[in-house]
Amino acid sequence: MRDQVLAESRLQARRRVTPVAAAVAFLLVLLMAAFRLASSSGDATSAVLKAQRLAEELTTLTGETVSPSSTYDEPRYVFASASAYDLAGVTIAVTLVLLVAGAVLTGGDWRTRTNRMTFATASSRGGPAVIRVLVWGGIGTLVTASALVLTTVLLLGVATTRGSVVGIDIITVLLILLRGVLLGSLGAVLGAALGSMVRSDVLIVVAVLAYVLGLELLAPVLLASSGWISPGAHLITLVISDGEPLRVDAPCAVPLCADPVSSGWGPASAYAFAAVGALALLLGTWRTARLPVWS
Repeated sequence: MRDQVLAESRLQARRRVTPVAAAVAFLLVLLMAAFRLASSSGDATSAVLKAQRLAEELTTLTGETVSPSSTYDEPRYVFASASAYDLAGVTIAVTLVLLVAGAVLTGGDWRTRTNRMTFATASSRGGPAVIRVLVWGGIGTLVTASALVLTTVLLLGVATTRGSVVGIDIITVLLILLRGVLLGSLGAVLGAALGSMVRSDVLIVVAVLAYVLGLELLAPVLLASSGWISPGAHLITLVISDGEPLRVDAPCAVPLCADPVSSGWGPASAYAFAAVGALALLLGTWRTARLPVWS
């Protein structure tokens, strides 16, 4: 067992899909940080003056007192309030990358019948197929953890140079990172298991593309009036898992202070569902790999 895991780990480390998936994940992280750096400004003074002028103009026009807090637009990157959503967004993106890459890794071998060289007989394919999925899940864990830690460091840099680090809650950051790593790992296992079970990478890639275009891009536009919330938005909410509101004693020196995000442990049912789902995927991988068919 140990030798099989080590052999599969060395094999996957040399597969082209592994460095490509890692490179895409880290590229997404760098793009997120670059976007936040380009769209943020540390010049809060100008924003406050602009808000005051606009409030005075609206007060003159409407005859009612308008507070600068209602016209203030925060130009800074406030880590305590914005980083949770950015980390959750990066988590979803990296998870999709690992899911597709896992399907390419396992499903491609079945589709091209490369497994004939590693899987001897139908009755002996179950164990190696499960090990392949588990090893990819481990790689997904490392990639997700590294990507989220790098994202946190880069966003802290943006907040330090062009924003604010006031109100940071270490527990909140750690809980979001923990759930992000768990979701990335589950996405990697899901992709590799589905690729193995359907014995095709193409079907999984097409299904993921249809999901993104249909449920994440098209449905929110067509069903906006009905209050549609996409699965991706639900996952972001789950990764953040809002907790009790934080109290920050330090003044923020602007008319409208951004509310810091506080994260809790989240619903226990989500963890239980993830565990049961992972076991079901591994069992399905073991069962389908033993079927005496190749395609």
